[in-house]
Amino acid sequence: MANRKPMDECPSCDSPDLKPTWTDHIFPFRVIDGGNGAGKLDETVEVTAYIPVEFCDACGDYFVDWRGECIKEEAIKGILKLPTDREIEWALRQVGVWNMDVVTTGVRRDGFTVRVTR
Repeated sequence: MANRKPMDECPSCDSPDLKPTWTDHIFPFRVIDGGNGAGKLDETVEVTAYIPVEFCDACGDYFVDWRGECIKEEAIKGILKLPTDREIEWALRQVGVWNMDVVTTGVRRDGFTVRVTR
């Protein structure tokens, strides 16, 4: 995973007075049948992820940074029974592939697309 740091100032007012907190975040995810003959499936499910949320004391705004987005993506992959980027990186290391950055670029019910770079 790329070297990313938590945000140190509010994107709304540029204040450094951020208070991190963790919360259960419930969000919708649309599941669509990939056309494999299993019948039409088009439904929205609720996914719950425990994510970090930054709250700004100065302006009262709150936001989710890249860490929360990664956790939400892992929750979706868990529902779809797909490996996470960290699990793919671990598997690559087990077969001797090091110094790779794995990023899932697309997720479907029946598969996923991964970009691997050196």
